[in-house]
Amino acid sequence: MLLNFPVRHVVLSHMTTADPEGAVVARVRVGWRERLLLHTGLLAGGAALLLADVAIRGPRPVPLDLFLLGALLLVGMPLHYTLTDRGIRLGRAGFRRWTEFAGVSADHGQIRLKPVGGERLVTLRVSRTQAADLESVLRRQIWASYRGVGPRRPTIVPDHPHRRSA
Repeated sequence: MLLNFPVRHVVLSHMTTADPEGAVVARVRVGWRERLLLHTGLLAGGAALLLADVAIRGPRPVPLDLFLLGALLLVGMPLHYTLTDRGIRLGRAGFRRWTEFAGVSADHGQIRLKPVGGERLVTLRVSRTQAADLESVLRRQIWASYRGVGPRRPTIVPDHPHRRSA
């Protein structure tokens, strides 16, 4: 009898308002260029290992193919920032509360959330058009978290589709 339970009645716990991370205010998609910049360290490390393998054993197609496949999967995997009324999360990574940040600075499609105390800096990599819309939303969320109140109504960041160059 349990196997006949209709799927449409399933409610995901991260989408409910009872979630300890708060209600979702906006989801911002990260474009492929921004994902490439986000994973630059991993890709550079893999390329260094590949070059070391070529220097030691000579060129072989299997490691090169595996590296290229891994790089395509890493950059091709969809990724988004989830903004809630209590904090921010990148994909399924760790959740950071708004009270961990002292302010926001933005330039060239990068938004830096300045940490409080000894925390680490958080850099959001988004397109320039998304950065312009997102900066004011982040400022309001951080300001509201220090006042102890949430924004009166959710602010929605428009999802700008990435243009394909001809």
